[in-house]
Amino acid sequence: MDARVFVLDEGHRLPARRRKTLDTPLPADEDTRVHSVQKVSVVQRRKYSSEEIVRGQVFRIITLAIFMFLVGCSSELDRPIRIVLPDDYRGEFTIVKDKHGTAFTETTDYYVFKIPSSGKLRTPDISPFFKWHKTRIEYADGRVLVDYGRDPHSNHGLIVEDLGITAGQRLTGPSKWEGSTDYDGTTIRWGVVETSSTP
Repeated sequence: MDARVFVLDEGHRLPARRRKTLDTPLPADEDTRVHSVQKVSVVQRRKYSSEEIVRGQVFRIITLAIFMFLVGCSSELDRPIRIVLPDDYRGEFTIVKDKHGTAFTETTDYYVFKIPSSGKLRTPDISPFFKWHKTRIEYADGRVLVDYGRDPHSNHGLIVEDLGITAGQRLTGPSKWEGSTDYDGTTIRWGVVETSSTP
């Protein structure tokens, strides 16, 4: 037969030695079709004992616990936050993220945020508040209102209420805003009230 004219069924191909010489006549008795062979891989799965399974689960739990501990340690603030209020200040006070604001003060013992008489401090960095931290709130004369998150219940007759955080916003399109605590305008609020005025 003339090997120059032939049709191969889908899934069949000529041997490599014949693909290069299609113009060479093949012997009439040679079958030019090579049937494809489907290879079947057999994967043998190992069977684990119940003891090995339990041991693996315990190992994963311990690994996860160590990871969470390390993450927690890395996000903990290295010293407490100290907020200083004007003497006898009452009402709401805020700390606002503002790149044009006044930087807070760092000492060996505290990150110090001094609230002005207006009750609003603008500062370019409020990141210490977004890590695990302890907070001390006091008047400029040293009277303590909050000692590391706990009301000392002193004879001042005052408490400090945590009023929450509002994220800053920026315009991303026509009438479209995006909010994030990374943006300027992010505001942290507290309020100093007399104990007799609380429910």
